Amino acid sequence: MNTVFICLVVGQLFTVLLLCAYRNGHNRDRAVNSFYAAKILQAAGWLLAMFRNDLPDGLTVYAANTLLFLGAALEASAFLQITGAFGRKTARFYMGLTLVCAFVFCMVAFMTGSERYRIVAASLGMALFFVLPAVKMLGVKPGSLLMKMTGYMNVLISAGTWIRGIVAWTTSDSASLYEPGVFQSLSFMLLFLLMFMGNVGFVLLSKERSDRELLRLASYDDLTGVRNRRTFILEAKRTLALCRRKRVPVSFMLMDIDDFKDINDTYGHDRGDLVLQEYAAIVQRCLREGDLLGRYGGDEFAVLLSGSDAEASDFSAEAIRRAAEEACVESSIRFTLSIGVVTVEPDHMLSVDKLYKLSDNALYQAKQQGRNRATRSVPDSSWPTSSAAG
Repeated sequence: MNTVFICLVVGQLFTVLLLCAYRNGHNRDRAVNSFYAAKILQAAGWLLAMFRNDLPDGLTVYAANTLLFLGAALEASAFLQITGAFGRKTARFYMGLTLVCAFVFCMVAFMTGSERYRIVAASLGMALFFVLPAVKMLGVKPGSLLMKMTGYMNVLISAGTWIRGIVAWTTSDSASLYEPGVFQSLSFMLLFLLMFMGNVGFVLLSKERSDRELLRLASYDDLTGVRNRRTFILEAKRTLALCRRKRVPVSFMLMDIDDFKDINDTYGHDRGDLVLQEYAAIVQRCLREGDLLGRYGGDEFAVLLSGSDAEASDFSAEAIRRAAEEACVESSIRFTLSIGVVTVEPDHMLSVDKLYKLSDNALYQAKQQGRNRATRSVPDSSWPTSSAAG
C-alpha cells in the first residue's frame, strides 16, 4: 500500500524538480508558478496520507485532503491560464469552491467517522475542479489537437472521479483506499491517470503556448499587432498563387501618414506610437476577413485585397482615408493618409515586389497631388487589369 503512495509522492516531486529548473527562465509565468505550487501541495497531501496509521487523523485525513483540494484548485487554474480563460472571477470561484469542498469534507469526516462517506465527499468535490478546464479547453477556437485531447482527458478524469464517489456511496463492500479490492484498484488507476495527464498535459501545453508566442513575436509587429514585412510577403505570395488559380483580380494598397515626422517632432515619439497604433486599428477595421495587412516599416503599411477589383479596392481605400481623417488621438492629434492603389489580374509574372513598386508610384503621385487622397496606378499594357479598372 505504501508503495502506491510513494509513487504518487515521487511522481509529484519529480514534476516539482522539472518545473523548478524550468522556472529559472520563466519565473514570471503565472501558469507555471500555479502548477508548481499545485504539485508541492499534492505531494504534501499524499505524503501525509501515507502515514495514516502513524499520525493523527487531523493530519492524515483533514489536512491531507485540504491540501489536495488546494492543489487541484491551483492545477485547474494553471490549465485555465494556459487557455487564456483565467481572470478574477475564475480565481474567486476556485477560492470559494476550495473552501466549500474542504468544509464539507471536514464536516462529513467529523460527523460520520466513516471512510466510505469521506471518499464520497472527496471524490465528488475533486471532480468539480476539472469540469471548467475541460469545458474551456474543448471550447477554444481555434484549438489545437493537443488542447482538445487534454480537454477530453479532463472530462474522463472528472467523470471517473464522480463514478468513484457514486460507487463508494452505493456499495455495501469496503470502499477503503487502504484495503485491497476492485475499489482500491479503480481509485489508484484514476489517481495515476490524474497525475500523469495533469503533469504531461501541462508541460506539453506550456511548450505549445511558448512556441505559439515565439511564432507570434517572429511574425507580427510588436507595436501595432499587424503582420511584419516578412510575414506579409510570405502570406501575400500564397494569396497571389490562390488568386491566379481562381482567376480573380487582386488589389494592392500602399499607404503612409502624411507628415508623420512633424507629428513625432511636435508631440514626441511616444504619442507618435499611439498614432501608429490607431492608424493600424483603423485600417484593420475597414478590411474584410481574409484581407492581408502588414507593416513594411515606419509608417508605411501594405494591404493585399484578394478577389477585389478596382471599384471594390477604391471603395476600401476611400473608407480607410476617411476614417483616418475623422480620427483623433488623445483629443488633439489628427492625421491623414495618402494611399497608392493598383489592381491587376495575377499571372505567373506577377510578384509582390512588382505590386509594391506599382502602388509606391501611385503613393508618390498622391503626395504630389496634395496628400490625404487615394491615387490609382495604371499598369502598362503587359499587365492585365481587372475588368472594372476602367
